[in-house]
Amino acid sequence: MGLDHIAAYDGVIVAKMIFDKQMIDVAKNLKIISTYGVGFDHVDTEYAKEKGIVVLNCPESVLRPTAELALTMILASARRLRYYDHTLREGVFLNADEYRLFN
Repeated sequence: MGLDHIAAYDGVIVAKMIFDKQMIDVAKNLKIISTYGVGFDHVDTEYAKEKGIVVLNCPESVLRPTAELALTMILASARRLRYYDHTLREGVFLNADEYRLFN
């Protein structure tokens, strides 16, 4: 796939897409690169700086989802969700007495 379509854009928003020297060279009008998330490891920030292109990120966009995932994992572990899900999918039905042993 050719990269010519990005030549006309002044700015881009990238998530995980690699935005390297080749991409920057093709994007002749580029003035800003913004990443959705915390890191810049997929953008050649040094080369962009040499070309006068501003590189920004949006670290706050992942704060809430990260906190929600952490809380979900804690609750799933505390309630042994994976164990009970796996057991049920295998067709094994536990009796209530066995459940009480783990609470």
